[in-house]
Amino acid sequence: MFLRISWAAILPLLIAVSPPLLMTVSSAASVIFYTLMVACIVGLAGMACAPSWRMPGFWDTWKPLGVGMALVLLSVLSSQLYHGQFSGAGLERAIRAAAMLPMTWLLLYSRPGTLRHIQWGLMAGALTAAWLLFFPQSVVGGSRPNTAAYTPYNAVTFGNLTLLFAILVWLSIGWRLTRWTRTEAALKLVVGALAFAGFVSSETRSGWLAIPVFLLIGVCAYNRVPWSRRLAAVGVAVALGCGVIAANDALNDRVEAGVKQWQECQVHGLTNTSVCIRLQLARAALEMWKTSPAFGVGEAGFEPTLAGLQKRGVVSAAVAKTYGETHNDMLYVLALYGSVGLLCGLLVIYLLPAWYFARRLGHSDRAIRTAAAMGLSICLGFAIFGLTELMFRGMRTVSFYAIWVSVMLALTYPRRNGEAAPAADA
Repeated sequence: MFLRISWAAILPLLIAVSPPLLMTVSSAASVIFYTLMVACIVGLAGMACAPSWRMPGFWDTWKPLGVGMALVLLSVLSSQLYHGQFSGAGLERAIRAAAMLPMTWLLLYSRPGTLRHIQWGLMAGALTAAWLLFFPQSVVGGSRPNTAAYTPYNAVTFGNLTLLFAILVWLSIGWRLTRWTRTEAALKLVVGALAFAGFVSSETRSGWLAIPVFLLIGVCAYNRVPWSRRLAAVGVAVALGCGVIAANDALNDRVEAGVKQWQECQVHGLTNTSVCIRLQLARAALEMWKTSPAFGVGEAGFEPTLAGLQKRGVVSAAVAKTYGETHNDMLYVLALYGSVGLLCGLLVIYLLPAWYFARRLGHSDRAIRTAAAMGLSICLGFAIFGLTELMFRGMRTVSFYAIWVSVMLALTYPRRNGEAAPAADA
């Protein structure tokens, strides 16, 4: 009875509170992650004592995920063994990402109808993020919010996550969990709009790169809606987006500054501007990869190698002294862990769950299609955000990604009836 109550109420509640806490409390996502891991251990012990709790056919569905998560761990361990260096932080990141398999198993025992109530936590996270972006602007006179001063994230990561929350809230309109379906949908539209406005106020340029992908996912998810309506909705969204960009002088100034910095960096390659620093770090990461294509320079080798590259004129002295990462998840993994780390690690984390979600976008059950679209948005959103920012810099973000991908994987698993998990039928 204790296990049933925990899975029915406590675990969904923990997941629901993670979005607002992620944006405000540094350690919250890690605490929730380890609580879920304890629940996994308790669940395995309960299953050993009660064979009726076992889930027939689990491995048939999730074998690719299990193999992929094993590759994630092996990619990090192989690099550490190759360099003879052990890094607990790097291994812990891999373990947290690989925990998607046990967490998916754990959450499959929750009733989908109950688990979908995590949407209220998403809405709370979206409103929290919007408030934290709006409030300081009224104090500092409209300049870009310095979120690093009062949240766990800098403005770029904070803005990207705010945009993701807005998209997830809008997509969750496909879930109708109350009797007041129109009111519920209207509330989600308003909350999503507030979060999107917060994202715009963050002046995060790179987040706009993901919006076309989010639109495409939305078009595919609502495949029961006539094409004319879907195209009309996309047209309205594009028009609104263009209008926002045209009317936002601060964002326009940052875009123009980015273009000028790019052009300047083509002439003076060691200029210490935002764009040119990223280009310097990209060149440095590729040079590191060339020194050891298979396993990279190792986690302890990044900063010493960067200092050596500064002497060769690849990066400026300020970049070599100040930056211990690449502002790009893929290049960072490529530099530290080589091709093995990128292909068997990071890309697996993005693309393998995305493959599961893409297969469910055409499912006949609207709730499953909605979860698939939300999960695909998380995977591809993080992949695109990671092209210009180190999204997985902190353990908390890795934990959040693993938890929410696991939730959506569990919610896209077709049950034998609309509510009960397979084990509950046994």
